[in-house]
Amino acid sequence: MKRRDFLSASLIASLAGLGESRPAFAQNLPFSPEPGATLEVFRWKRYIEEDEEQYLQNIAQFSALTGVKVNVRHINVLELPWAIDDLYFGRQHADIVLGIDGEAYRYKDLWMQVNDLEASLRPEIGAWHPIAEAYLHANGKDWMGIALGMAGNSCYQRISYLKQAGFSQMPEDTAGFLELCKSLNSIGKPAGFALYQSRAEGNSFAYWLLWAFGAYPINAFNQVSLESAETLVALNYAKRLYQELMPGCIEWGDVHNNQFYLNDQLSMTFNRINIYDAAANFGDEQQEKIIEDTRCGLLPRNAAGQPIESGFFLNQLINQQTRYPKAAKALIYFMMQSKQYAAWVTAAQGFISSVHTKGDDNPIWTKAPQIAAFKDAAQTTRPFPWGGRPGLPASRIRGNMMVAKMFTEVVQGKETPQDAMRVWAQRMQRVVRRGDDI
Repeated sequence: MKRRDFLSASLIASLAGLGESRPAFAQNLPFSPEPGATLEVFRWKRYIEEDEEQYLQNIAQFSALTGVKVNVRHINVLELPWAIDDLYFGRQHADIVLGIDGEAYRYKDLWMQVNDLEASLRPEIGAWHPIAEAYLHANGKDWMGIALGMAGNSCYQRISYLKQAGFSQMPEDTAGFLELCKSLNSIGKPAGFALYQSRAEGNSFAYWLLWAFGAYPINAFNQVSLESAETLVALNYAKRLYQELMPGCIEWGDVHNNQFYLNDQLSMTFNRINIYDAAANFGDEQQEKIIEDTRCGLLPRNAAGQPIESGFFLNQLINQQTRYPKAAKALIYFMMQSKQYAAWVTAAQGFISSVHTKGDDNPIWTKAPQIAAFKDAAQTTRPFPWGGRPGLPASRIRGNMMVAKMFTEVVQGKETPQDAMRVWAQRMQRVVRRGDDI
């Protein structure tokens, strides 16, 4: 039986006989859905097929138990900000948005504060990991939404090629990392890291380059802090690093590093679980051997010894204009209950890690060491406004890939590090002047 057929059969079985339990279940919810409630949900399109299937199965269970009809619209992750723009200006409607990163603060007056919902979830989740607080509770008073999960990144490393280059493991500091890349290049198996053409891995890698040397786009007062000695060190480091990487990798899109890695042309790259999933579940014998020879782990830490990964933080936001606020809260409450949440994280096969302590012990993390490397993504990932605070400035800087584009101009020789830093600081200033904060 195919997995899709199995999930369909499981859903039918799990819904059998729920008619009698529906009233009792609805009465036990801390938020009783309004009579006749229907909900429209905007959700990012899947990266892992089973993630979407299990999410929809959980939705179907909620509808069967409450009578609330839920329509889920799947939107390309790159187009999600535009859909939220349309939502804000009244051109589209959604009751709930599954957002990414700092969407809660891009239009902060669009979203309903959910302190009551967050309080009702406390017995279920234990404690939130700090990244949830950073993105959704930054003012320390109001919850702008409910954290859903963390889609983390990892550094894929070919164990045999590292050994051939004279390294038993990846160094934890930037100097050692550069030496490793030089050695890998010398044996004809270079590393490769996407940058300005990749909104996922490239954007995240650019922030790692900046943070690794203690530089930040904005400070705690939401002032542009890019012009610094630390930024100059980061830019000069990037220029030296990319001289040792696979030629052309700076122009890769989100899928190119997957292809080069699984074609045995790369020794090291930066990606989410997608590379492992493609090889382990859909790959040929050669690709399976590549994954068996793969170790996943963190990029080098900063000078303070802190992990400084960057990835997609996933959240659940309720539109203030919804006609059915109780139904919206009931749905999120249901989806965050241990049974539903654990099933969803398991189905995501490492793409999603838990954002709360009670979800950390999912058995999926024991399936393979490569998957286990993604387990603590919510603890090793920094929010992209790190060094500053959430708001329109940080969201626009990230959304326009300003950090990645700055590094690209230096690596490609279009600007000197000093000039690139000055020019992009001025551009960020213009973004900040149009912006907002918490």
